[in-house]
Amino acid sequence: MTSAKITNDQIKDAVRRSGYLLEYRVEQILNRSGYLVQANEVYPDPLTGKARELDITAIAVESIFSSDFKDTIWQRLLIECVNNSQPIAFFTKPAPAPTAHIYDLKFSGIPVKIKKGKTWEKLSEFLNMQEYHHHCRGRIATQYCSFTAKKNTNPMEWLAQHEDLHFDSFNKLCFALNHEIDDHYSHTHLYGKESVNVQMYSPILVVAGDLVEIIPNRRKIEIRNSNHIHFVQSHISNGKSQNYHIDVVTEKYLPKLLAKIQEEVGRTGRRMRRKAREIQTNVNRLATAGKSIRSKNAIRGLLEYRGPWGRDEAR
Repeated sequence: MTSAKITNDQIKDAVRRSGYLLEYRVEQILNRSGYLVQANEVYPDPLTGKARELDITAIAVESIFSSDFKDTIWQRLLIECVNNSQPIAFFTKPAPAPTAHIYDLKFSGIPVKIKKGKTWEKLSEFLNMQEYHHHCRGRIATQYCSFTAKKNTNPMEWLAQHEDLHFDSFNKLCFALNHEIDDHYSHTHLYGKESVNVQMYSPILVVAGDLVEIIPNRRKIEIRNSNHIHFVQSHISNGKSQNYHIDVVTEKYLPKLLAKIQEEVGRTGRRMRRKAREIQTNVNRLATAGKSIRSKNAIRGLLEYRGPWGRDEAR
């Protein structure tokens, strides 16, 4: 057992190499952007059942139909911070069908689906969010790596591989998002008359170091420095595969991403206002159908979008 005591300079060096200072700076950016911020929020790990912490969660509210915040959209940010000493590289490609990403956007609350004739539309489809949401355009990445120096090589060689820290951060964002949706529905009660109450979710990975975009071509590998990567992670959730769209950004780009998200929330609110009658009709339909339901799972089954031909208790 060592008797050495760490010095102040060593404390500073250790803290700089950790992610603590990055988390603090990200909190300040979020506060300046008008978000209510909470650090180290706990959620249950679905694999182990143990409590885990997400670095930062933040929330902001947009009033839809009036200034009294009776009908609202809540923008929920889930954020992990990584102080990467080496670049994180993402292999990007054109999205096969970028406008279809509106079906991957994560919502909870009422109404997140709209009855059109005999079928349901997801709220994002009803509002044509593919026209303005940043996840519905541009290149995507589904693979990434970082770099580790290979031991005892001269000249030095580098290994391209997944780091456990980055892999864990992406998993935490997906798991925490699922928990947030579960928690929202677990506290939902329907009394026959309801207001609009929709939560939109944005998982974000903020890095202190460099991001690199790798574009593999037949004859060469193109490498670009980047501030923002659209990463798509697939997970099995509730027995089915789901895509989670994660914004990976540098610290300096984060304010621009927040401005983009706030603009999208504003446009969503304006489109809901233009379709206020249809929105309220569906709120009333779902609330009436659910007022006699006491099971949390049944309420969630009623409110969630489960595809155009999903089970429909709200006739």
